[in-house]
This record gives sequence, C-alpha cells and structure tokens, in this order.
Amino acid sequence: MMEENKNIESLRRVHFNSIWLVPIVAILVASWMLYQNWSSQGSIITLVASNADGLEAGQTKLKARNVDVGRVIDIRLSDDYDNAIIKVRMNQGTQGMLREDAKFWVVKPRIGKDGVSGLGTLLSGAYIDMSPGEQGRESANFTLLSQPPLSNNEEGIRIILHSTDSAKLDVGTLVHFRGYEVGYVEEVGFDTDTGTITYRIVVQPPYDALVNSSVQFWITPGLSFRSSVQGFEVKLDSLETFLSGGISFGLGKGKAPGKPVEDLTSFSLFASKTDADNHFYEQAAEYVFLFDSNVSGLAAGADVEFRGVRVGSVLEVPFNGLSVDALASQDRPVIPVLARIEPQRLNAFSVPEGQSVEQWKALLEDRIEKGLRARLEIGNYLNAAKVISLDFMDNPPAAELQELEGYQVFPTGARLFCEP
Repeated sequence: MMEENKNIESLRRVHFNSIWLVPIVAILVASWMLYQNWSSQGSIITLVASNADGLEAGQTKLKARNVDVGRVIDIRLSDDYDNAIIKVRMNQGTQGMLREDAKFWVVKPRIGKDGVSGLGTLLSGAYIDMSPGEQGRESANFTLLSQPPLSNNEEGIRIILHSTDSAKLDVGTLVHFRGYEVGYVEEVGFDTDTGTITYRIVVQPPYDALVNSSVQFWITPGLSFRSSVQGFEVKLDSLETFLSGGISFGLGKGKAPGKPVEDLTSFSLFASKTDADNHFYEQAAEYVFLFDSNVSGLAAGADVEFRGVRVGSVLEVPFNGLSVDALASQDRPVIPVLARIEPQRLNAFSVPEGQSVEQWKALLEDRIEKGLRARLEIGNYLNAAKVISLDFMDNPPAAELQELEGYQVFPTGARLFCEP
C-alpha cells in the first residue's frame, strides 16, 4: 500500500511539472517573436517641420525612390509650440541612409520647374519623400522641407541676382533665355547690407555658356499689361510663368557678348525688360524740367524725344528733390520733372562716338542757345500718355541752362515747334 501511494505521488509531481512547461514554452516563443519583430524594425528618427499639413500618424509613409522605407508613428507640437515634431519608424536595413546630408520633404500636388508633380497623392494622400544621405555621420534628427530640395551638385553656373523689386520669386522659378528654359532659382534670401532680395540661380549646360559680363537679367511677370505712348501692350507667357513668374536674361541693346563670368558672380535683377533696356544707357545727363502746364499723363519711364526719336527717359513725376523755396522763387507756378538725356540711344546731335557726358552737356547748351526747348506732347491719344519733346523753336525768348539746388534746369517752351 505504501509503495502504491509513493508511485501516485511521483506521478503527480511529474504531471505538475509538465503542465508548467507549456506557459514556459509559450513565453519563450512570444519573446522570440517580439525579438524578431523588434530586430526587423529600424530606428526611430525625428523630423521637425513648420506644420504637419496632410500628415497622419500611422498612415503617412516615408519613401525613397518610391519604395516604402518607413512610416509616421507620432505627431506632436514642440515644447515652444512653434513647430511640429514628427516621429518616423524606419524599416530594417535603412540605417545607412540616415547620414547628416539626408533630405526629407512632403510630396503634394504642385507646379514646379519640371511641370505638375505629385498628382498621385490626390487619392493616396501626402507622403514624405527622402534623398538618402551620403556624407557625414549617422543622425536621427532632420528638418522636414516643404518643397523638394534642389541639387547643389548640378552642373552649370550659379549666379547671384540682386533685386529691389518687392515681387518675390520662389525657389524653383524658371530661368529663360529667349523663351527657352535654361535654369531655375536655387535659393532665395535677403541681403541686409544692401537691402535687396537675392536669388541664387543655376543656368544649366550647355546654356551656361550664354552667361557673360554683358548680359542683363529681368523678371518675367507671366501676364503683363502696359500702357504707354506706343499704346496698350498685353503679354502672356507660359502657364507656369503665369502662375509663379520667372526670370529671363539676354544681351543689352547693341551690346556685344562680354567675357565669361565665374561662379557666384553678381548681377542686378531688373523689374522688367524695359527697365533692363533703359539701364543699358550708362552715359546720361540729368535735367530738371519746370512745366507750367498739366503734367497728367506723364509718368516715370516715359520717353524724352527729339523730333519723334527717343533720346532719353523720364525719371520722376513730380520731382521731389527741390525745396518749396526753390519752386516759389520761379516767376510762375511750375511742376518739376526729373528726366535724363541718353546720348547712346541715338547720335541725334551729330557728335562722334567716345564723347564724355560733359561734352554732351556742352553740346546741349550750345543747342539751347540756338533755340532748343522742351515741352509736353501727347504721345498716344488713346490713353493720353505724354512725352517730353525736344525741338527748336522759331525765334524763342533767350534762355540758358540754369542751376537750381544742384540740378540743371532745361528751358521749356509752350509755342509750337518748327524746323530751324
């Protein structure tokens, strides 16, 4: 009997120990599965963005060359509430992509320098794309860009443009030469020293050979409307330029190609092609014109003409560089206008090339003594745009160049002009 009880007790102990093997095995299997799942995942990286528009935790994917390499797992505000902090779980085997020069950006439908992109996200939603890093140490903290980055390794020439125009162009804006796309804006900034907006542009090969010391750059508005003495002018460029503007460049009027320029050479960016053309005339003599007639219709940029041929440009209407006392000293109420004579436009006064501005001024003074006067004329009756017309008067009152607060005053006349 005692022997039988011992056998039963022994079986109970064996049965008890066998039952506990099942949860132990289950725990081991679960631990192994957890380890496998953990080891199959990549690291967690942090992206800092100005906002998380279009991104969702657990839904938004991270891609590289259109291959899934991770997923957004958490989105929250930064401690100062100024940025969005986005946590991304990378896939296994992607650690080598996370160098310091890796780039991340949000892909949405947009019109860029290569046309319309990201249309697929209309159905699938926005996702994060990345350019794998190649240099530097491995990192887990990056900035999420709002636009695709532009390559700094692209061949061509880089030019710095300075603009005082308030119209700001965006990164990716196209650069054209005679209507052909030849480059794009790579970077936009502000120069606090000069108070100008700066654009770093890339002109791609083989068009980079077109950039030389004689070229000029100007803003292409896409849709422009201009009223002048020539009439009304409406110009429409490409759809992308119409939406976001653009930059064009070319040689100035009558200029021969200059010398090749180096990378990061600076140029001025003019507000329009007209402004660029006017800037070509470097030699100029400025005068103040005192008109006692209605100056309505005369605007900055209007022509100064000699017998119908443009020889200068109006700079400011009315001119604010004269004091009230200076204007009150005149024998009649007048409106001051600042304009300049640009001899390079035309050899209108039979002066050989190479004359200095002072020689031109002396010549004009001689012509004034012989009856040359200025008056306002309507250049276009459709829009009542006016010009300053220079011509000789028949037996005019004696006049000479006078100086008023540092400015030379060009004599004006109201009588009809006739041939000398």
